[in-house]
Amino acid sequence: MSNLVSIVTPIYNAELYLKETIESVINQTFTNWELLLVDDCSSDNGVTVAKMFAERDSRIKVLLMPRNGGAAAARNMAIKNASGKYIAFLDSDDTWSKTKLAIQLDFMQKENVSFCFSSYNVVNENGEFLKQIKVRNTINYRGLLNGCSIGCLTVVYDVERFGKLYFLDSENTDTSVAPAILKRWGKEDYVLWLTIARMLHSTSDDVMAGVSLPLANYRKRTGGISSNKLNAAKYQWLVYRQIEKLNPLTSLYHFLCYFVHGLKKHFF
Repeated sequence: MSNLVSIVTPIYNAELYLKETIESVINQTFTNWELLLVDDCSSDNGVTVAKMFAERDSRIKVLLMPRNGGAAAARNMAIKNASGKYIAFLDSDDTWSKTKLAIQLDFMQKENVSFCFSSYNVVNENGEFLKQIKVRNTINYRGLLNGCSIGCLTVVYDVERFGKLYFLDSENTDTSVAPAILKRWGKEDYVLWLTIARMLHSTSDDVMAGVSLPLANYRKRTGGISSNKLNAAKYQWLVYRQIEKLNPLTSLYHFLCYFVHGLKKHFF
């Protein structure tokens, strides 16, 4: 594996932004990566853009979903085909700073951590700066239950430490969670971070560590999954009760913390 980084990018109707996303990977100062672009049955020309870049750069691979399965299923296909020691995530409308991988990998190796994330900027559909999401230096399972500021586009984790870990989707989750809801809820990444946090908590030999520098740009799009705050709150409760199996009182405590965390994140 050496220090190869496998970058997981699901694609669904992202033709407008995909070129900029891919170029932000190509421009990385750290060059030992592979980019796994998974098209989730798009109806635009995004897959054509992806294949054009793949023809130019052997590090870029294009995979096709047999049917539309949502971002989690597309990410899982990429993870199954990943060859790297590290796995990183970048959605098809977001971008990285050119030193993103170099800074995080250097930090992970020097500090001996196996899960790393960073601060990031929020931009509008035109790429104009809106705000910065700052992260804590470290976070544990209990802290993560109170609210998640870990941007999926900033995460890098060590496959040798955790193995290949997959997102919940309609094909690999408990039937108590309605697959139709799960496909759209937008919290699959949060559930995965909780899984990793539990693994670390059980050994007490590692932490989820953050880099304070903003190393990525998250594009906030009108009508996106995460833009519906009421649904986000409903699915947060589902995470507590149906995924983490917390009792009602404990769930309520963490939900109130989540609510306060959300107010601070979006209004301060």
